[in-house]
Amino acid sequence: MMKKNTEIMKTGPLWDAYETGCLRRAFHENSHQQGVLYYLHNLYQALETTRAFSFMSKQPVAKGLYIWGEPGRGKTFLMDLFYKHIQKTPKIRIHFDEFMRGIHQTLHGMNVKNEGALPELIKKTSKKAKLFCFDEFQVTNIADAMVMRRLFEGLFQEGVIMVATSNISPENLYDKGLHRERFVPFISLLEKHLDVYHLQGEIDYRCLKLATQKRYFTPCNEETKRHLLTIWGELTDGAPMLDVILEREGPLLPLKGLAKGVAWANFHDLCGKAYGRNEYLDLAHHIHTLILWGIPKMVAEDHNEAHRFTTLIDILYDKKVWLIAAADTAPEYLYSQGGTFDRTVSRLYEMQHG
Repeated sequence: MMKKNTEIMKTGPLWDAYETGCLRRAFHENSHQQGVLYYLHNLYQALETTRAFSFMSKQPVAKGLYIWGEPGRGKTFLMDLFYKHIQKTPKIRIHFDEFMRGIHQTLHGMNVKNEGALPELIKKTSKKAKLFCFDEFQVTNIADAMVMRRLFEGLFQEGVIMVATSNISPENLYDKGLHRERFVPFISLLEKHLDVYHLQGEIDYRCLKLATQKRYFTPCNEETKRHLLTIWGELTDGAPMLDVILEREGPLLPLKGLAKGVAWANFHDLCGKAYGRNEYLDLAHHIHTLILWGIPKMVAEDHNEAHRFTTLIDILYDKKVWLIAAADTAPEYLYSQGGTFDRTVSRLYEMQHG
């Protein structure tokens, strides 16, 4: 953790904004968040008080920052505080998945028109901004993984500085992903150009929100969907809900949304296919909250779906993942065959109030 310029930082605009933001959000100031501010303050100083980028050189005067840690520790709050105060450097703040979707769409269009490909895209992107702030930096599919080393190597050569938040440490990005060995060089590139800070802390502010919210809804109608979309917005700070394939060794998991440790999934996507314990464990590893839509009332012929649902609930329960569910009926009426499903009913009620 950096200790230099601590007193200077405490009298600067980032420190003042941090104290004000903590009061407004009812956060408690803590040393872990202040540790991130030491880095952000130095980067702010480099960008705002010196000529960080010249016409003769593409080399930035400071490294970027990769802030990672468990959800609800204030990563996005700190990055947005920093971003707001940058005035002299062209900047873009964007959800990382949205950024990568734009990269793929542009590459496709350029290839179709025979305008070149990645090198030209890198130059165009670097002209838009010299500071990119990425929220929810994660790699969940092979299309992103295979292009990222060349993309960011080019952006860094063009003098781009990057600040990112993530729930995952750099060395664990794209863990168990397909052809991960081809992705690994990107990790070294990232660590070369960015300082890495593990933001720790005991308070999970999102869990404080969840503790007071209703978490099991019936029936699955438009009113219920509006409630769940509101919860999604609160837990993800309004992140866009974009279809995601959680890639892994083995079957791929389709999600309707994944942001800030929150996943939105349809029941039939998770329990209507031949998934098992390993798939659900991988999902639980990536998230702290699952919003599960469309749990149906099941009959004897649905025993496979009921068994997978039982396995899913067991894992969410064991791994302490929050569940927000939308179902056709109350837990005790979801499946009338008894057996191990009785435990599922009990856990569904416990998870509503735990």
